[in-house]
Amino acid sequence: MDELLLKNDSLQVSVSPLGAEVTRMTASSGKELLWEGTPSLWGHVSPLLFPFPGTLEKGYYLCGGKKYPMPQGGFVKDSLFSVLDQNDHQAILRLSMPEEKYPFALDLLVAYTLKNRQLAMEYNLVNKGFTPAYYGLGRQFAIACPEGTEYQRLVFDAPESPVVHQMTGPYLSDETADVGRGITQLALGGSHFGSGCLFLSSLKGMAATLVSVKTGRRVRVDFSGFEYLRIWRRQRAQFISIEPWTTLPDRDGAESLLSRKSGIEILPPGKTRQYKHLVTWIEE
Repeated sequence: MDELLLKNDSLQVSVSPLGAEVTRMTASSGKELLWEGTPSLWGHVSPLLFPFPGTLEKGYYLCGGKKYPMPQGGFVKDSLFSVLDQNDHQAILRLSMPEEKYPFALDLLVAYTLKNRQLAMEYNLVNKGFTPAYYGLGRQFAIACPEGTEYQRLVFDAPESPVVHQMTGPYLSDETADVGRGITQLALGGSHFGSGCLFLSSLKGMAATLVSVKTGRRVRVDFSGFEYLRIWRRQRAQFISIEPWTTLPDRDGAESLLSRKSGIEILPPGKTRQYKHLVTWIEE
């Protein structure tokens, strides 16, 4: 399967039609922004998570009295998108949801636009059916940290007082971490990050910058329209994944009805909705 290539004088980006996943992001200097991907540790680099980003407590969701099995992170990451348009600076891909996996007539269009050192990712949902569509959307984006994940800081544009939700395995815990009020940065090697995953909510700025205190590298992430920001690292893998999510993951014993999931989004029939996610690489 041929990957799509976007390029300008600053960046070169590769996108796979399988899952509409960004697989490489390379500076003109030859430096790689994204984790190289080691299948034995994790089989993805920047998967798109839909129709529910997290792990379902029972491995399926209920809708209209029917069970719909769903793998962790949803089925979209393993689905083949159609390429609607492509040039050096933009690619547009579309996936029509298969009715055997998702009971709503929904199209997901993903547009990638490259400008200078920024990759803009737009997610457009189109409800072509006659009933409201329920969904959750998330995007993982594994930023390479070859100098070590312990040197990373998440820096905010202005003082924030985030709510930090913690995890118990793949499920949401009832615990929250106290990281302070009016903070301007979060150390990702701190004790609150001991599980390797946390969720931030109540962020006012809708943007954050991953900064390496060792190399000075900065990667800014803007996530307008997303309620939550998930930060994830995997043991023995040198990356930090900065992830906008619209919903929270399941708690242990969570309700199986898709319509009752925490923070689930509702798209009325005949309507469209757009989310925008920007990644800007500011090299050291």
